[in-house]
Amino acid sequence: MLARATSRVTRLLAARRAEAALAYLHSVEDANKCYVDLGFHSANVAAYRLTLLQLQAQNLTGRCGACARDYLVLDNPYPGNMQSAMVDSNTTIDETALGEQIRAAGKRCVARYERALRRFHKTACQIPRVAGLALPSSALPPGATRGCVSMSPAKQKTGGGWICPRLAVHAQTAAGVSATPLRPPPPVNGISSSPLTDPSRCCAAELAGVTRYKGKNLVRFTGASRDCFGGTAAFSVDATYELSGSHLREYVDHSAYVH
Repeated sequence: MLARATSRVTRLLAARRAEAALAYLHSVEDANKCYVDLGFHSANVAAYRLTLLQLQAQNLTGRCGACARDYLVLDNPYPGNMQSAMVDSNTTIDETALGEQIRAAGKRCVARYERALRRFHKTACQIPRVAGLALPSSALPPGATRGCVSMSPAKQKTGGGWICPRLAVHAQTAAGVSATPLRPPPPVNGISSSPLTDPSRCCAAELAGVTRYKGKNLVRFTGASRDCFGGTAAFSVDATYELSGSHLREYVDHSAYVH
């Protein structure tokens, strides 16, 4: 399958049909799956070649989100001695000509992705004794003159495991300052897909920025670490949520998780 996919994507890119190339890749693989992950796990040359083609297509179309994050997980020395874990599990980019091409394309994709995220700001909260980020005026509750979003850090339980971060919206009105807990997306079938509530990942989530974009108030969270329970899995957090009242609704999640 990989050889056939590589041949077809190569033809599509040669014909300057990068959008069609990505559409085809998504039709033969989970749309959220990145060949950068597949290539570095299998050490399969065909998978490495498809990794390069996918990154090239994403650079051409500007769709560098999810796979840029997967690339970062695999190629950067994150906290917690992650690079050592990568070497142990044979998931680092190998030092071949193909590997160098993948590294270069990956870095271009990451840079492009980060440029698209510059709209997020990290203005400190102006409400006294509240640590967090200031919200745009469009996100303020009625009657509020100032508003902020805060995030308490994750805490490790005495017997093991994690208590995930707690989030809140703070509003300053003439009557004083109120704090409303924020509810992340609920689990689906008992399984949490959000890095804010998944105990394997929430230990690394950090409040990264807020913005008003296309009529939506957005809050972004980032971070990177080893598995919170101490396993060898490596992951990055890069999730953006729409702030809607006391709820966070998933807007886009480019978090990556690599075993």
